[in-house]
Formats: sequence, structure tokens, C-alpha cells
Amino acid sequence: MKKVYVSGAGMTRFGELWKEDLRSLAVEAAKSALESAEIERNAIDAIFVANMGSSSLSGQDHLGSLIASELDINVPAFRIEAACASGGVAINLAKSYMLANNCKNVLVIGVEKMTDVSANDVTKVLARAADEEYEAYFGATFPSLYAMMARAYMSKYGLTKEQLAEVSVKNHFHGTLNEKAQFQKEITVEDVVGAPAVADPLGLLDCSPITDGAAAIVLSVKKSKVQLLSSQVSTGNISLQNRPSFTSIDATVRSADLAFKEAGISRKNIELVELHDCFSIAEIIAYEDLGFAKEGKGFELIENKSAYRDGALPVNTSGGLKSCGHPVGATGIKQVVEIFEQMTGQAGKRQLVNDSKILHLPIMSGVAEVLQLLVFLQMYKKSSAKVWRKYQERYQDKGNATLLTWSTVHAAPSGFEAYTPYIIAIVQFSDKSKATVQLVDCNEADLASGIDCEPVYRKLYSDSSEGIIHYCVKYRPLQKS
Repeated sequence: MKKVYVSGAGMTRFGELWKEDLRSLAVEAAKSALESAEIERNAIDAIFVANMGSSSLSGQDHLGSLIASELDINVPAFRIEAACASGGVAINLAKSYMLANNCKNVLVIGVEKMTDVSANDVTKVLARAADEEYEAYFGATFPSLYAMMARAYMSKYGLTKEQLAEVSVKNHFHGTLNEKAQFQKEITVEDVVGAPAVADPLGLLDCSPITDGAAAIVLSVKKSKVQLLSSQVSTGNISLQNRPSFTSIDATVRSADLAFKEAGISRKNIELVELHDCFSIAEIIAYEDLGFAKEGKGFELIENKSAYRDGALPVNTSGGLKSCGHPVGATGIKQVVEIFEQMTGQAGKRQLVNDSKILHLPIMSGVAEVLQLLVFLQMYKKSSAKVWRKYQERYQDKGNATLLTWSTVHAAPSGFEAYTPYIIAIVQFSDKSKATVQLVDCNEADLASGIDCEPVYRKLYSDSSEGIIHYCVKYRPLQKS
């Protein structure tokens, strides 16, 4: 099999880029990558564009054709959407395409324009990476899903908010060295812990920001300094409540094992890592899932400074998603840009060593595959019969449930602003099945894993634009005996 190399890489600045639009960002990154690769546009055989939300955020579909036209490159062009994994999946498919079609050079671009709409609207669009009917419809957000994972991890391993905050502190330190990062300012543990709540126990500074930006790489068969040793994609159970663990992402574990096997190297060979820190807890879990720390011990890489720039295993020298920014479609490509710059001695203040032996496996964690089945009675008045049948088939006889984990949502998607804060939880029934629900008639201070909850039928929200009242089954915690 032919070897594949990263021959060039480039990116825009990340941030709130009011003067730029979707196409100008993509073109800037693409031209930078072509210049880095020292090839002309007519040498490109195909284009892959990674993007999650342009349909809703920018009103633009058909991105492959649009960006190919803007670049004046008349080749096959494809848009790849896989939520937060869009960039990594685009690279994987681009590699497969070029090998199957005997291509010499393929351009892979990631782009997202997110700041032209309100934060509530962005939250709603991002939640579409979950299941609209069973999860996002009920107000679950990605911060709340990761918050429930964080709560479960804290309960299981004793991690504190202060320890969790150290992830953001580390990544902001790295961000001060990156002139293209969205945030280039150091923060403290006190800043993180004292920040406004987004989805308890996660605060504003535990969460990656809303970002505009683009990144691009050129994959080539011509030998260069940076070889793509392996690219693997794996999918776990899309529903958090149905996963074997709330403190691990099994798709990451499988992808890592496959990638190391294909590359023919061990974890001891890795000298630099860029991983998906969409939320602070995600980085700690990724340490463990990738095999760099034992279960429950991920925080030690932060505590002993191993994950810092000058440590034994530097992680997210770009600043990660937290400090550099998270323009969703561009993020996975940006991670490879960082590795390329490190391996070719172009990382500036962030530079570790100018040594081609640095290795990186850009492994997507499948973080966009978290969604739940939800217990409900009635969704739309105009389809109540259909929904009632679903309720009868799935949940009519399940009765009370046991509370497993929960999060209070403070930053809501559009349509739920008037109802914040509200509590999203995962409960388990006597038959061991689970569901994501809203809790009512309770305070978070009174909640604890293991308490019983009973079903109640309540209004979810009103859609004034359509004159529809939405109802669902919520759960009410019972008093502990």
C-alpha cells in the first residue's frame, strides 16, 4: 500500500471573526496549506470539506462545490459532516479516496462560522448532533451530557472541581503561546471554579467556546517529513445511557487500539498529543481511553505537569479546543496543523523539538455521538396518537426509576431559555434499561445517585410560532427514607 504524507498545512486565526464569512475562511486556510505544500491548485485531485453546521449557521449547503468554485479547482469535491469528528473523518475518507483512485494530492479543509447567530441558537444547532426526537427536543445540551459524565467521574474517582479546573488552566497557558488562538490569556483555578455555571458541575471556563475559523492540510503520496501512519474511525453506542460506562468513551478505546496496531508503534513512542477537550472532563477521560493513564488516574498527568509543554507527554500545545477555540468542522484539521508545525519546526513559541520522530495519532473521540432515548407521553398535538403508541410500547409499565447522574442546565438552546435552570438526568428502570429525562419538583442539593423517582406528566414548553404545547413524562425524586 502506498504511504500517505501531510505535505502542507495552514489555518486562519480562530475567534469571533466578524469581517470574515464561511467561504473566505475556507479559502484562506486552503491557500495557506497549498503554499505550505509548495504545489499549485491544478495539482489537487480532490477536495474534502469538513463542516457541521453551515446549513443552519450560515444558510449554506453544498460546501464542497462552493469552496472548489471559490478556489477555481475543478475536481471532485465532498462535504463531510460528523459533528465534532468531522475533521478526523474527512481525513480518514480523503486518505481512502486518494489510495482507491490513485490520487497524488488531496486537499482537506475544515471550516465553521458560528458567531453570526445567538449563543442560544448555536446551542440548539450543536444539539442536533444528538437525536432531535429523543434528546435535543427535551432540552438536553452537550454541556449537560458531559456534565453528567463529569458528575459520574467525580462520584466514582473522587475528582474535585479544583482538580478538573487544572485542565483549562493548562490549556490556557498553552494558548498564550499561540498567536492564532481565540484566547491568549492565562487563567487560574479560582477563575475556573468561580465562573458562571453552564451545566453543573461544568462552568463557563470548563467549556470550549463558540468560534469562527478554518484549517486545511494537503495529503500527498510524495514523501515529506510528516507521514500519516494511521487513521482509524470507530463508533460506540450513540446513547450515553446505553453505554457500558459514563466515565469512558469506548469508541476512543477501540480507535486507539486499532491505530497503534496499524502504525506498528506503542504508546511509549508518542511524544506529543492533540486531543478533543471540548469540555475539561473530556481531556481527563481521553488520557485514560487512549491508554496514557489508568482508569481514575488521568488527572495525574496534569498534577505532575506531564501534559504541559515541557512535560513528559505534552498535550494540546495549540491551546486545545478550550483556548485555541472550537470551530467544529475545523477542529480535527487544526489538530493536524499543530502536529505538522511541531514536526517541521514551525510552531514558534510553542515549539517542542525540531525532530521528525514526533508522532501523533489524531483519534476522534466520537464525542458527537452522545444522545439518549427519552421517556415521553406527548410531543406534538398533531401527532399525539403516534407518540402515545411509542409511550405504551416502551415505557407504560416501567414505573419508578433510579437516579444515576444529572446536571442543571443554565445555558439552554433556543426554545428553552424561559425554563432555565432545569435539570437533565439519566435514570434506570427495574429492567436495567435507562433513559434521559427532566427532573422536576426538586432542588439539586437534595439529589443523590440511587434515589427513587416517579413519573409525572408535565408541560415541556410552548411553541408560540406554531401554537403547539409540548408535553412529556418527567420524573420527580421521592424523599429519601
